[in-house]
Amino acid sequence: MPLFLTPDPDHSADLRTLEEPVLRFIRAGEGSFEALILAAHSIQRALCAPYHAYCKAFRRELHRLAGPFAKKHKQPNNFMNMNATKGEELLTEFWAKVWNPPYDLDTIDRLCTQDFVITNAGTDVVGQAAFKEWIKAFTSKIREPRLVSHDMFSSVDGTRVVSRWTLTGFNRGMFGTPADDRPVQFTGIAIWEVRNGKLARNWVERSAYELSQQLKQQPN
Repeated sequence: MPLFLTPDPDHSADLRTLEEPVLRFIRAGEGSFEALILAAHSIQRALCAPYHAYCKAFRRELHRLAGPFAKKHKQPNNFMNMNATKGEELLTEFWAKVWNPPYDLDTIDRLCTQDFVITNAGTDVVGQAAFKEWIKAFTSKIREPRLVSHDMFSSVDGTRVVSRWTLTGFNRGMFGTPADDRPVQFTGIAIWEVRNGKLARNWVERSAYELSQQLKQQPN
């Protein structure tokens, strides 16, 4: 049976002593895959808050050791994401449903606070309705947008999520250029605030200048 660990209130416990029971459990290949998941979550809760950097290293070791064991069992689809924070889960769904097909803007009502704010180029767009209109205006200038998330990680307390992404599509008049349907691609980095289990704010910076210069050039 996996051990359910409790963090030392003084943060003075030997971390290797804490992790050893779980690692032994994995190496031995004992029990069910569900028990392995419970063990992983147990060690995560015990270590993540006070020892965030160390815990990330331990997670990598956990996955490495669990690999051969997991192949012998039916593996849940979300195994590799079992350590995602609430904010990362919210953002993953937001990217998938809002900035990729089906482009479901009603997802915003469920994932974002009513007073959601996006700050773009120093300008605040406030409220869910205004945020939807901002997205509609943006996507009217780019056909078939697809967003790929490259990196996503959270602050220790889970109130901030940082994401790095790339968006592709076809030009329908971005930056006042002719709607020539040229392929476009730009990158961005966003910082998100998580409050009461929802996305509350987004500060975003994009490679807009570089893209505008490319679109202003005549195609070969």
